[in-house]
Amino acid sequence: MTTQEADRPLIGTERQHYFEGKFMSARDFRDEQHYFLSRRRAHNRLLHGWGVICGLSVSGLERDDCRDRWLRIGPGAALDCLGRELILEEELCLELPDEATVKRWADDGLERKLGVDLLPFPQRRPPGAPAAAANGDEMEVAYLIALAYHAQPIDQVVALLDGDCEPPHLEYNRVREGVRVVVVRYDPAGHCWTAKGHVSHVSVAHVSVAHVSVAHVSVAHGEPPCHDDCDDDQPGPGGSCVRPDCPCGRVVPVALVRARVTADGTLADDFRLINERQADREEEATGARPAVTIATNGRRRLPTPPSFLTHIVKINWPHGGTLDLSELATGGRLDGRLEITFDRDIQPADTYERRDEDQYDPEPGEMNGINRFTLRVTYATAGDRMEKEVNFHTRARLDPDDRRKAVFYIDPQSWGDDEEDERLPEGNVFIRLLGDFVLDCHGNPIDANHVGGQLPSGNGAPGGTFESWFRLKHDNFHRQRPPKAARGTY
Repeated sequence: MTTQEADRPLIGTERQHYFEGKFMSARDFRDEQHYFLSRRRAHNRLLHGWGVICGLSVSGLERDDCRDRWLRIGPGAALDCLGRELILEEELCLELPDEATVKRWADDGLERKLGVDLLPFPQRRPPGAPAAAANGDEMEVAYLIALAYHAQPIDQVVALLDGDCEPPHLEYNRVREGVRVVVVRYDPAGHCWTAKGHVSHVSVAHVSVAHVSVAHVSVAHGEPPCHDDCDDDQPGPGGSCVRPDCPCGRVVPVALVRARVTADGTLADDFRLINERQADREEEATGARPAVTIATNGRRRLPTPPSFLTHIVKINWPHGGTLDLSELATGGRLDGRLEITFDRDIQPADTYERRDEDQYDPEPGEMNGINRFTLRVTYATAGDRMEKEVNFHTRARLDPDDRRKAVFYIDPQSWGDDEEDERLPEGNVFIRLLGDFVLDCHGNPIDANHVGGQLPSGNGAPGGTFESWFRLKHDNFHRQRPPKAARGTY
């Protein structure tokens, strides 16, 4: 940052007033740029916040000669805590920084500028070195892969005259804005990465990786972090919402990488950069988990642009209309199924694996996706003061043959002959889907709001609740009932 930049206010308050015959210097044009840039960036951070907007997928490379140190980051966009746009228009393949690169960045003051501790990524064991330690001596080290704003001066031209009357010399003519990929420390107790289902506290050991002390983190359940600012007039640094709030420094984490390293800080021999789903599939197939896992589901997200959201495009019942029980029953038009169809594939539900102390319920719990909690069907008759649950014979889930379709399987006893008390009565049937918990194939919550009763669903924002209903009648539902037993005579 130059002295001129440091002297400027955070948000520009002066703009140029133009008139015929006005003399302008480079300072005037710099101030003009600062005014509009600072105002736009203030708009970004105050109205939108910081995080990933869209894209920026992270994966390893398949080639054996570069699968240990190279990443592939897909096109996408993010905002940092200063409101600066981080944009990748094309896929980026890059090598993770080594010790020499991090030292050069530190000498240039990059750690101070970004407000984070920069780390080198572990190296593979050199050829000919002693064999790696046994698995029992290995430990897991966690890193965050983050994007940082990078402005690079380019295109040197001759400056014929400057304010100090120096002789002609070279000056940079333009500034190219881009992104820099860095490796930073992972703190599970911080606000830079989220965990599903619970908040954790941390116990930390340290391992030397490339002569840098790196936290080895073990995570346990505990109390979440707390903002101690209730005595302030308003939240924010220094009691002001105008100053930037950068809990993760001036970077945007896009991936969490977990590596297994040996006691000397080198990578385990089977090291590969692959994403978490690939690692899960390989572990299921071979019983051995790869040395590194790339996860992106905990990064901070901004609302997805409306055109990229997933919507509900079809339902198999008439919203606001009437159905006869014969149409709802097995063999009828709905064949005992209430179906919701989306315009993209939906992710399967994540489960919360029970721990040893969870004695009350040994089954894994559903955390999101299509399940008995997110897709609920109730009914009420004219005399009911409260809605009642419609019984199911199979829990609500994605259709096994079509991941674009959610299905609620109604219990056949709802129209059976044996138990008339179990039969669905005439009344209103209500269907609700909690869109905040239903993620599409890109990990975005669906745009579920059933605005005006129209399909496709959506109001341009991720999440929301889809609500629908229909009237249930028994006009065409006739069952042969056994005759009542004759009363005895006495």
